[in-house]
Amino acid sequence: MHAMVLYARHDPLRSRQIATDALVAGWVALWVWLATRVHDLVGRLAGPGEDVEGAGRSLADAAGRGADVPLVGRAFEAVADGGRALGRAGARQQEAVADLAVVLGLVVAAVPVAWLLLRWLPARARWVHEATAAAAVLDAGGDERLFALRALATAPLPALRRAADDPLGAYDRGDVAALADLELRRLGLRGGRLSSTGTRL
Repeated sequence: MHAMVLYARHDPLRSRQIATDALVAGWVALWVWLATRVHDLVGRLAGPGEDVEGAGRSLADAAGRGADVPLVGRAFEAVADGGRALGRAGARQQEAVADLAVVLGLVVAAVPVAWLLLRWLPARARWVHEATAAAAVLDAGGDERLFALRALATAPLPALRRAADDPLGAYDRGDVAALADLELRRLGLRGGRLSSTGTRL
């Protein structure tokens, strides 16, 4: 099995791929950092909830100690119940803030990162798949007519005309070197030229 080709073998395509991948990585890192900042900033809103929970717990503890006092014990018990309810409300507020911080952080990161990856990743994966297959053929001394035929099928007409005045006629005559080179340059594999019989020139 041929090793996966992640980058073109020759410039300028290789340099463009490396630069593009670096920019994508930087974009992802930037939005992940911004998402963590948003998460931290929203998380600070949990402070009042912590204060409310602490106050409720303190009130419940203080009132609980007076619950056994004759005559007024029932009133202290009611105050303790109120303190516990206050503490639960503070805890719920903290949970809501924590959930909001997570959701906002994910949204801040996911939307721009997904937008870029959906635009960049399919084309990048398609190039890797095609270049890996082409490199396997090339390294095995494959026939350059295959690459010429691929160029005829996929290359823009202006590029074909630059390679040959009559691209189809050139292919029919077996004059396929320029057409094959066009496809190899697209894949960043230009380097070793092949003959029509598969031997390197």
